[in-house]
Amino acid sequence: MDGEKMLEEIRELGFESVELGHGTRLSLVEGILRAHKKGLMKITSLHNFCPLPPGVIHAAPNYYEFSSRNPAERISAIRQTRQTLDFAEQLNAQAVVLHLGRVPMKKHTDRLVELYEQRKKYTREYVRIKLKAVVEREKLVLRSWKFMLDTLNPIVEYAASKKITLGVETRYLYEEIPSEPEFEGLFKHYEGSTLRYWHDTGHAHTRQFLGFSNHEEFLKRMEPYLAGWHIHDVRRPDGDHKAPGTADMDFNFLRPFLAKPAIRVLELSPHTKSAQIRKGLAFMKKILQRREGELPLTFQ
Repeated sequence: MDGEKMLEEIRELGFESVELGHGTRLSLVEGILRAHKKGLMKITSLHNFCPLPPGVIHAAPNYYEFSSRNPAERISAIRQTRQTLDFAEQLNAQAVVLHLGRVPMKKHTDRLVELYEQRKKYTREYVRIKLKAVVEREKLVLRSWKFMLDTLNPIVEYAASKKITLGVETRYLYEEIPSEPEFEGLFKHYEGSTLRYWHDTGHAHTRQFLGFSNHEEFLKRMEPYLAGWHIHDVRRPDGDHKAPGTADMDFNFLRPFLAKPAIRVLELSPHTKSAQIRKGLAFMKKILQRREGELPLTFQ
């Protein structure tokens, strides 16, 4: 209930810095600012929308969709993201993490997850639904993409004026944007801006489990644009936000990528116990082969 006490607790868990998540309520802001003034904790990044829009009390990164067909919703997305950037500037944060919207189509990902859990990944039904998702998305994505760019343009401008990095996060649902092939085009479109890539290990591995991409190959393509990480483990196919080293992902292939300069955030479920958080932190320090003062880890 108190932003300062929240940051104190995170520091006691062994973290040196924090990302303020998209569940940060307005009631926490006063305490966070108080802690920042005292130098209690470094704020590396914020996840849009932060703080939450007025009247919203639950985590809501997609509350206003950048790709919405509703012009009023897109205007609200711009306004609320600018407020997040203002808050980031106030806290001397380096980056703001963004979701860019979705294609208005049936959530085929949910059905694929169900089939995967029933051990039917290699069935005709699974292939049929996956192909249907691809075809449907291709038919609808261009209009959503245009709306998304219309929303993003003024935000990219505003972030540049504040010299704050915008991190476009790996998406979980196939219906969301961008998909893996769309990222590079997006970054080329905004070449010279502060728009960069934010890699989410759990989301990327879920998409690998479901057969939409290869995690390592995709990360290789994104490496030139990489600004930050959301690090968490995933129990196949989509049980993500677990403490690293406690589920089904092999983190060893990430070592060379994690060694490059970037913000590294452990993004764990609110249900994660303190002992699991400490275990995950120790696991990541081992993966990073970290010496004291090097390759700091952030908590969200």
